[in-house]
Amino acid sequence: MAEALLLKGDETVLEIGTGSGYGAAVLSRLAKAVYTVERYGQLARQAAETLASQGFGNVHVQQGDGSLGWPEQAPFDAILMAAGGPDVPRSLREQLKIGGRLVIPVGSDRRLQELLRITRRSQSEYTTEELLDVRFVPLVGEQAWEPEPPDEPPRPPVRADRAMADDVGKGALATVLVCAGPIGWLGLAGVSIASAYGKASQQPGSSSQAA
Repeated sequence: MAEALLLKGDETVLEIGTGSGYGAAVLSRLAKAVYTVERYGQLARQAAETLASQGFGNVHVQQGDGSLGWPEQAPFDAILMAAGGPDVPRSLREQLKIGGRLVIPVGSDRRLQELLRITRRSQSEYTTEELLDVRFVPLVGEQAWEPEPPDEPPRPPVRADRAMADDVGKGALATVLVCAGPIGWLGLAGVSIASAYGKASQQPGSSSQAA
């Protein structure tokens, strides 16, 4: 799917469906910046921590409704959807730059889709290419499938790196400070924690873990 985005290296990419963060890590080595949205809070926090610890400094994680994209960071040169919807969410079309590509599984069956590449040609014109048949988990959200019980309702959108503050105490704000490195899951990133009490610990380059 990453190949289908036709990336050249200087793009800003939106990924929907962070999961473990592996896909975002791959995209981070193919593009300038990656913004990735995950519906489930625990997955978002774990992915943010993993990406930070491995030095993927150009990846930004947010918990929220992926069908709505990330409008504050739009427009995007490319958008990759790692879940299948019944149609192309309007929000994602609107957040695509002119000339940008959206790769997305679409199908009337919740677990059987066709992978499409949609290119925005002008303010109102899009072209669609059919790539291949695929099977993805369903995209759940306001502009996608309704949840099938049991399903965890999404909390209000929150930056996953800020959500890590839950682990460092009340009033704390955890900001992930990472440095880009060579391809692969290697190296430790620094995590700076600034709390309401004015404390700070671990700067980039330090190998110790913030407590």
